[in-house]
Amino acid sequence: MADRIRGVVTRVINGDLFEIQVKEVISGDPEKYDEFERVRIASLSDDMEARTDELEEGEPVDEDETTGTPEEAYIETGSADPTRFYGIRDREDLEARLLTRTVECNVLFREDTEQLVCEVDVLSTSEIES
Repeated sequence: MADRIRGVVTRVINGDLFEIQVKEVISGDPEKYDEFERVRIASLSDDMEARTDELEEGEPVDEDETTGTPEEAYIETGSADPTRFYGIRDREDLEARLLTRTVECNVLFREDTEQLVCEVDVLSTSEIES
């Protein structure tokens, strides 16, 4: 598909699925997208420094660690094969990271259930200007 859309996350459904209010179609046909779309996460990238700050006290934060820490799971998810769904996030974690934030989605394909499968980049901590 190779389209790219930008918008605000309005609802988190589970650890891999959220709803976006599409504010802009950066590349692709705007007619292919509704005002609200459901997005399944193929990969997720956001500010690693902010994510490290969220780790609980006592958890390793060394980026070279490979002991199965939440940070390692985050890194693996961000660099994961976009055709595989890992399901390591929970809904509350995803809400804290995405709800009301502006995201840019690189659309890989649309599932039979009409959900978009996307590589997701978190752009900001608040809604974009209308």
